[in-house]
Amino acid sequence: MNFLSDNNPVPDGYIWQDIGNYYGAGTYLLNWRENQFDLQLRSFQNSNPLVISDKPKQSDLLIYNFLKTGEKGTGDNAYIYSSPMSNEMYVRGTIPPNENNFIISGSMTNPSKTMAESLNSFLIDRRFSIKNIVTERKEKPEYDINYSETGFFKYDTVYSHYSPSLDSINYWFLKKSVNLYGEALVKTISKEKRNIFSTDSGIAIIKNFWKQKGIEPSALN
Repeated sequence: MNFLSDNNPVPDGYIWQDIGNYYGAGTYLLNWRENQFDLQLRSFQNSNPLVISDKPKQSDLLIYNFLKTGEKGTGDNAYIYSSPMSNEMYVRGTIPPNENNFIISGSMTNPSKTMAESLNSFLIDRRFSIKNIVTERKEKPEYDINYSETGFFKYDTVYSHYSPSLDSINYWFLKKSVNLYGEALVKTISKEKRNIFSTDSGIAIIKNFWKQKGIEPSALN
C-alpha cells in the first residue's frame, strides 16, 4: 500500500461549531461507525447537566462540560467542540430539564485508534489471550508510510471486511445527506485518478468533469 494523502481530515471551510458533531465528522484513511460516537447526558431541574458516558468508549478523552439546563421543551441545543487527533472535547449549549438518558452525537477525533481499542476490548471480553493491540506510530505521518517497503504489519489475515457496493453507499449518502460519505467519495475520486487522497484534487477533477459537459466551473461550489 503506497499512497499520498493531504492528511487533512476536515476540509477548509468547515466551521468550528460543526466539526465536533456527527454531521461534521472528518474523513480519515480508516473510517469506522461513520466516525460517530454518542454522548449520554443527564439533566436536572435546578442544576447543570452531567456527562454520563461516551459510546464507543474513547480512551484518554477529556470532556469539559459547560452544558446548561434549558427550558422545558427547548430540545437539543448542545454542541461538541473538538478537532481531529485531539483528546479534548468541550460540550456547550443547553438540553431540556429532567432527562435521564439524553443522547447527542459527536465526531470521533481518532477513529482508527477507537476501533482498535474496541476490538481489543471485544477480544479480552471473550477471553482471547492477547497482548494489547492498540499502538500508535508517530515517527512518520500516515501519508508517508510505504508498508510494502518497510515491512510493517506483516501479519496473518484472519478476517477481511469488504465495503458495501457503491450504489448502497450512494443511496444512503443521498437519503440521509451523510457529509462523511461525500467527503470520502471526493477523496476516493482523487485517489483513483491521481493516486492521492486529497479534497482539493478531487474537487478539481469533479469540476473538470462537468466543464467537459458544458458547465462553467465557476458556477459550481
